[in-house]
Amino acid sequence: MIHRLRCKLCAVVDCDRLRLAAECNHLVDRALLSRIVLQEYTQAEAAALLGMSARAVSYKFPLALDRLTQKLMELGVLILPRES
Repeated sequence: MIHRLRCKLCAVVDCDRLRLAAECNHLVDRALLSRIVLQEYTQAEAAALLGMSARAVSYKFPLALDRLTQKLMELGVLILPRES
């Protein structure tokens, strides 16, 4: 389901809520999400850049995604479809 914005003000409000969600995340979460999701590094590359082991990244990355998802749901930015 795609959320359609009704006006420019709605877009600003949504951007502010997304920024708030990102700022609430732990620094390591933000670094992992930035490198892997936004900059498209592999987990191994992100580990090397961040001075972490690949094993630590493979453990922490899904947790960071879960925390971000939870925060976006709390802010009302992300609404997951109901399971049937």
